[in-house]
Amino acid sequence: MMTAPVSVAAPARSELLAGLFPLGVCASESRLPIGRESLYVEEAQAVGGASAKRASEFATGRLCARQVLAELGVYGFPLRRNVDRSPRWPGGIVGSITHTVGFCGAVAVEQRRFAGLGVDAEVTSRVTAELWCQILTAAEKSALEDRAQEDRAWRAAAIFSAKESFFKAQWPLTSRWIGFEEVEIELYPDVGDEHLGTFLVRPHSTARRGIFPFDAYAGRFRLDGNLVVTGIALEKAPVFP
Repeated sequence: MMTAPVSVAAPARSELLAGLFPLGVCASESRLPIGRESLYVEEAQAVGGASAKRASEFATGRLCARQVLAELGVYGFPLRRNVDRSPRWPGGIVGSITHTVGFCGAVAVEQRRFAGLGVDAEVTSRVTAELWCQILTAAEKSALEDRAQEDRAWRAAAIFSAKESFFKAQWPLTSRWIGFEEVEIELYPDVGDEHLGTFLVRPHSTARRGIFPFDAYAGRFRLDGNLVVTGIALEKAPVFP
C-alpha cells in the first residue's frame, strides 16, 4: 500500500537536459542529495539494505522522476523496479534516470510520441584513460588521439555517456545487453560551440546489426563545466524488429 513520503525540496526543471531532446520531453534535475525518507514505501523496498550513498542516489533519481511525471499529469505514482532493475514507468509513458557525483536527472514523455528515451550524465574526470580500453572501440580511441590533450577527457566522457544513453533507450524495446565494443559513437559539434552538438550511434558488430535496422541513431551531447550530459529519443515508428 502506498504511503505518502516525507516532504522535501523538489528537484527543478532541467533546461540542461531538456535541451538534449525534442520539445515535449519533460526533464528534471537535482544537484543536492535527497534522503531515502522521501521515497514511497514501495520504492524504499528496493534500497532497504543499501548504503546511505546508494539510497540517496536512488531517492534523488526517484524524486526527479516524480517531477517529470507530474508535468505529464501523473501524481502519487511509486516508481518501482522491474525484474531487470530498470524503472517501471506508468503505462503510456517512457522515461530515463541518470545520476553521477553531484548531479541527478530524469526525463519522460508520452509513449505515443517516442518509443524510448535515454539520458546519461558523467563527470569528465571519472572517465580516465585507463578505462578507454574497456569502453572505446579502436576507431574511437584513434579519433581521441588526434585531439589536443585538453579535449580528450571530455570527449571520452561524451562517447561513454552517449553509449549509456543509447543502451537505456533501446533496452525496453529489445531486452538485449550490448557491449561497449558493439556500438561506435561519432561526435559532431554545433557550428560555433564545440561543447554542444549531435552524436551518432552506429551498431558496430555484425550480430548487433541484425537487431538495429538503421545504420545510425542520433542524439545530443553537451559539456557543462566538468559534467557531460547526453540524451537520445527513439522514434515511435517501428525501429526495432
